Amino acid sequence: MTPLSGALLTTGYLFGGFVIGVGIGGVVGTPGHSPLALTRDVAAGAIALTCMIVGGARWGRELALRVDAPDVRRASRAGALSFGPIAIAAGLVLTVAEGIFVQEQRGPALPIHVVYGFLFVPAVFIVASSTVLVLGGGLRMQASKRRRLALACGIAAAAAHLMVYQTMDKVGWRIGAPDAARRATMLVVTSLGALAAALAGGTVLGYFLSSMDPQETA
Repeated sequence: MTPLSGALLTTGYLFGGFVIGVGIGGVVGTPGHSPLALTRDVAAGAIALTCMIVGGARWGRELALRVDAPDVRRASRAGALSFGPIAIAAGLVLTVAEGIFVQEQRGPALPIHVVYGFLFVPAVFIVASSTVLVLGGGLRMQASKRRRLALACGIAAAAAHLMVYQTMDKVGWRIGAPDAARRATMLVVTSLGALAAALAGGTVLGYFLSSMDPQETA
């Protein structure tokens, strides 16, 4: 196990599963508020979740094989039950928060790009750290090591997302700007930020796993 393999596996399976799931879900989903639109949105969400669960399961399995974990199936289940459900839950919370702060304009009067940073960067930390925490349990790592690993990966992922968000803002891709909708700025920034988060978090994960013995039980 190496930092590079951790980055590639995490990006390939988790970010890849996210992109495929959201992409297919976007085709299936229907804009509007009719019963048909609601039904198709539920189907789109189920497809996205399924793709992320499959990707997470493969991610956990591959990591377990690389570190000679004692129970590959347990690690695969941990991967399946971590990233997909956690990411979907975070997405729902962000959707609600966006409605409150942006559409309904409740709370502090802050620019949209600032609200984005306040909401999305902590969300990335929560998703990354929670996912790795569950994975650590699947790899039968000691509780203290799981917590340290989850914290390190969460910080790395959130910092990477923040760096992309700030860089894109400085080069003219500001969320909430007059031309933001035409350029799909939020989608572009969020996608690049998620990719950077997967690479950074996966790199830290690979580094820690290369120097840890996951067979030490809690």
